[in-house]
Amino acid sequence: MTKERSTVSKESLFHEIKAIDRGWILFILIVEIFFFAGILFRQMIMGIPFGPLPITNTGLIIIALLFIIPLSSLLLLRLYIQVSWSGIYYYMKPFGGKKHHIKTDTIKKYYIRPPDPSKKKPQKVKGVYIILNTGKLIFLPSRNPSLLINAIHLMMKEK
Repeated sequence: MTKERSTVSKESLFHEIKAIDRGWILFILIVEIFFFAGILFRQMIMGIPFGPLPITNTGLIIIALLFIIPLSSLLLLRLYIQVSWSGIYYYMKPFGGKKHHIKTDTIKKYYIRPPDPSKKKPQKVKGVYIILNTGKLIFLPSRNPSLLINAIHLMMKEK
């Protein structure tokens, strides 16, 4: 289950922290852990070298960590969205670093992602599309797209 929250304050019209869907990451991570645990058990405990050209136990541990640690770090990803009177801010942590700012005068159109009529299941990712004056399309995933669109609408009224 992902922890997500939406808040409103005097400075911001809307603020949301959204964790990415972690199900597929956890699945791949568990498969990797079992794979490398089996290889390490076979080579270190049973003494049976892995592959035709086996590497040292230390090398095998380093390779396992090089695969597992980067994938584990994906579990920390969060998307921050804030709608204030001056525009929309969004950024990814811990990797995204740079805050992106969409000013109110650069927004041409915005709407909630419409449901896909060809799919019978409900959409897994809800959110808001923003079309800029340059024609660039930005999708902001949100747990509460109606609150986000209301905040954007209120921001655009005041520009």
